[in-house]
Amino acid sequence: MTVVTEKTSKTYVIIGPPGTGKTRNIAEQAKKIVLWAHEKYAGMHKRSVLLCSLTRAAAAEIAGRDLPLPRECIGTLHSHAFRALGSPSVAEKHLEDFNATNKRGYKLTQSKKTNTEDPSWDHHGNTGADEQHTAYHLYRARRLDRKVWPEHIQAFAKHYEQWKQDTDVVDFTDLIELALDTIPTPPGDPLVLIADEAQDLSALEYALLRKWGEATGKLIVTGDPYQALYVWRGAHPEIFLDPSIPKDHRKVLGQSYRVPRAVQKASLAWIRQLSTYQPIEYRSRPYEGSVGFCRANWRAPNVALDLADSYLAENKSVMVIASCSFLLGPTLKEAKKRGMPFSNPWRRKRGDWNLLQQNRGTSMSRRILDYLKMDPGIHGDKAGIWTAAEAHNWASVLKSQNILT
Repeated sequence: MTVVTEKTSKTYVIIGPPGTGKTRNIAEQAKKIVLWAHEKYAGMHKRSVLLCSLTRAAAAEIAGRDLPLPRECIGTLHSHAFRALGSPSVAEKHLEDFNATNKRGYKLTQSKKTNTEDPSWDHHGNTGADEQHTAYHLYRARRLDRKVWPEHIQAFAKHYEQWKQDTDVVDFTDLIELALDTIPTPPGDPLVLIADEAQDLSALEYALLRKWGEATGKLIVTGDPYQALYVWRGAHPEIFLDPSIPKDHRKVLGQSYRVPRAVQKASLAWIRQLSTYQPIEYRSRPYEGSVGFCRANWRAPNVALDLADSYLAENKSVMVIASCSFLLGPTLKEAKKRGMPFSNPWRRKRGDWNLLQQNRGTSMSRRILDYLKMDPGIHGDKAGIWTAAEAHNWASVLKSQNILT
């Protein structure tokens, strides 16, 4: 493993296909750089590495590797920009004010979740203004010349930006634009900047990354160009093909410790259809595995849920994956209709993904178990009549309207 030092080139690229230990590699790189800096600067440089990603989940994955770095050195690119700009007021928290004050009648959907650590990229409203708002951010993320923006997007931008100026707020894209224009160095003045899941960064975000990387002198870009999930919001996975980065500064983690042969074969068959595909070394783990197909889609998930039922009957677990949360809507609705319990233990704050978790008081899972107290198939020898507390738990969620009619 190459450790970045003052004598090496400024930019490195590490491509890590699924299961190849990319996060572990990043953590090992970071630890070695911290030790190198500690020796070189006699322990005086406490923030030698700044780690960033697009999403909080990716940042949390790195932070969980017990790195010898202050907490503020690991986060999303937006959170680093937010702190570097002095924690400005964020426009996405005040969209209701925009709706009430703009004279053109624009109505933006206010997201319930607004977090600079983890912007809700997959939030989708259904108004005309929402569509214009999405396009407005997309064009900026792609650094598209405003002269070629459609007239109705330019008109929206004029009113929206006037409102931002009048109320002294900035939106999520402003965080990156302002940092690119006004913040010459990344927060903490690190010696090395490491970007994880860089395939999901937009052209605008990559520009900031390159600027800050040049300021630190060392930039390590990691990710997988064939796992880009955010192309719809301007993701620019072509950064891994940047011709300015010499070949000897590129590394591919070629051995997967998770993906079996059948899954790798099916994945590569799909990926090779991309116009930008370039062959890389990628070996599966020594297990055949299997790949199946069904005719379900996100709007009609019944066939997939029927298949899931068959696996659950065999006491197996099932994972459903979609690129954006709104694509899961019909599946979750049908699963609830069928009485299929589900959860996402990695995103417990999403109540709609964790219906049975206990937030406060009595959990729904507890109420259901209490209701089934007399079922020996559930409680075995402990099955019996309800206690007063158990009866109260399940009866308190019943609706009393029209029960006597």
